[in-house]
Parts: sequence; structure tokens; C-alpha cells
Amino acid sequence: MSTNKQREAGKRAFPKDAEPSPQHVRPHLVLVPSPVSDHPAPKVEPSPEVKEMLREMTQKRRAVKESDPPDAA
Repeated sequence: MSTNKQREAGKRAFPKDAEPSPQHVRPHLVLVPSPVSDHPAPKVEPSPEVKEMLREMTQKRRAVKESDPPDAA
């Protein structure tokens, strides 16, 4: 025997007005704020390699000036 309910023509197999059983209802989600830490966030210091890379990038950006602007069409 099939466990699926047979649908009659023009009707729902599971009517919306029927209340779902409590075991099939998801419990309401309760949001609890996380406790605030007394410690400040740790300061992240970039590695020397990253500092050097950033320094080189900013120098290159400053060095590149648009000496030949595009022609106005």
C-alpha cells in the first residue's frame, strides 16, 4: 500500500487549513547575543615582506604619470 495520499481532482492532497502536528513544526529560532569580550581585538601587523611589497606598489603608482594623454576624438 502506498504511503502517499491520493489527491482528488481539484483538491489538495494536504489541505492548507489543516494544522501540522507539533512534531513536524520547526521550533522558533531564538537569537542570543554573544557575550562581549573584555579584551580588545588583536592588532594585526603585516609581515615585513608584505610591507615591502606595499611600499614598492605605492612607489610605482606615484612614479607612473600620464605623460602622453589620449587624444580627444
